[in-house]
Amino acid sequence: MIQHIRKSMHIQSDTKELFLNKSDMLKIFVLAFSVRVLWALLSGIPASSGPDFLRYDNFSNNILNGNFNLKLDSFIVAPLFPYLLAAFKFAFGESWSYPISTFQIIISSIAAIFLGSTSLILFEKRSIAITSALLYSLSLPTLYFVHTASQESFFQSVLVISSYFVTRFCITRDRKNLIAFSILFTFALLTKSHIILSIPLWLIFIFLLRKDIKKSLIDSLILLSTIFFITLPYGVYNLQTNGMYIISSSGGGFHFLTGHNEDFYKFMVNTPEKNSQEYNRLLSMEFKIFDKTKLDSNTSHKQGQSKYFKAGKEWITANPWKAANLLIYNFVNHLRPGYSLRYHPFSAWLVALIFQLPIYFFAYMELLVSLRNPTNHFPAYVLFITMLMFALIFYSQSRFRAITVEPVYLLYASPQINTIFRKIFKVTTVQ
Repeated sequence: MIQHIRKSMHIQSDTKELFLNKSDMLKIFVLAFSVRVLWALLSGIPASSGPDFLRYDNFSNNILNGNFNLKLDSFIVAPLFPYLLAAFKFAFGESWSYPISTFQIIISSIAAIFLGSTSLILFEKRSIAITSALLYSLSLPTLYFVHTASQESFFQSVLVISSYFVTRFCITRDRKNLIAFSILFTFALLTKSHIILSIPLWLIFIFLLRKDIKKSLIDSLILLSTIFFITLPYGVYNLQTNGMYIISSSGGGFHFLTGHNEDFYKFMVNTPEKNSQEYNRLLSMEFKIFDKTKLDSNTSHKQGQSKYFKAGKEWITANPWKAANLLIYNFVNHLRPGYSLRYHPFSAWLVALIFQLPIYFFAYMELLVSLRNPTNHFPAYVLFITMLMFALIFYSQSRFRAITVEPVYLLYASPQINTIFRKIFKVTTVQ
C-alpha cells in the first residue's frame, strides 16, 4: 500500500522533491506504527476512554438500529465518526474495539509519512523531513488519542494528509492536488466541524496564490462544490429531520454561550480551589446558564441555537470588561504550550512544558521567518488563524488545538530541532 502511494504521488520536478522515497516511507511507517501499537498495549488507556465515547457509542448503536438522527439537545453531532464506528460494529460485532484501534493506528502512521513529505516540500531537506515525521510519530497528544474510539485521531490524520496535498498545490498549481485536498478536507469537516471557520481563509488563500481572477474562481468553485456535494446527503437529511441545513456538526450558539457566561468566566479567571465542589461543578460544565436556557420539546434546533447565542451576547453586553478579559485569557491559553496549573497536576504540567515549550518556541520563530516568502506556507497560516479564531470567538480548547494545529507546530519546529540533533550527533562522533 505504501509503495502504491509513493508511485501515485511521484512527479518529477527540477527544483523540488515532492514525496519521500520508498525507503524513508517504510522506515517512518514502521516506526510510527510500532510506537502506536506499543502505546495502545502499554498505556493502560482503553479504547472506550476517548472523549465523548458514550455519545458516539450510543449514536452508532442507533444507526445500526435504523435511527440516523445525530441530534442532541444542545447540538447536532458531526456524522462521519459515528457512522464509521457503526460500520466497525456491523463488521466485527462485539469485537469492534481492536479493529477500529488498528485502523486508526494505520491511518495515523500513514499521516506521519505525509507530514514528512510536507516538510520535504517546505524545507527541501531530507533530514528535516525525517525529523518532522519522527516528531509526529512520538507526539504524546497524538499518541493519547490514536487508539481511542473518538473523533480526534481520525480527524487529525485526515487533516494532516489533506495538508500535504494543499501544500503541494502551492508548488505545482496542479488541480488534481486541489481536488484531493478538497475531498480530504471535507472528510475532516464531516468528522469535526470547527474547521468550517477555515473555508473563507482557504478561498482567500486561493486568490493570493493564483493572482488571477479566472483561475481563482475555478479553484474556489472546485473547493466549494466538493464540500457541497459530499455534505449534501447529511445536509438534506438534517433539513428534513431537524428543520435546518447542517452539513456537519451544528451548535455554534451553544458553544458561544459555553464560552460567554458567568460560570465559564469564573472557571477561567477566578478558578476555585482544585477538587473543591465548586471546581468540580465547573469542570463538569454544569453551568447555571444552561438551566436558564433549557429548551423544551417544542423548540426547534434553529430556535435553540438562536436562544443560546442571544444569551451569550447578553452576557457580553452586561459584562464588557469580563468579556475583554476572557479574550485575553483565551488568546494566551491558545498560544502558550502545555497545560495550565489551574487544572492539571504539577507533574503533568512540568512534563508537558518540557516537551512542548521548545516545539512551540521553534515553531513560532519559523513561522515568523516564513513570512519573508509566504506563498508555500499559506496552508500553515490558514490552520493557525482558524484555531486562533475559534479560541477568540468561542473559547480556548486544548484538545482542538492539539489535533488541529499542533502538527503544524511539529512541522515548523523541525528545522531547528534537526539542527540541534545534527550538532549533538557531530559532538558524539568527535568524542
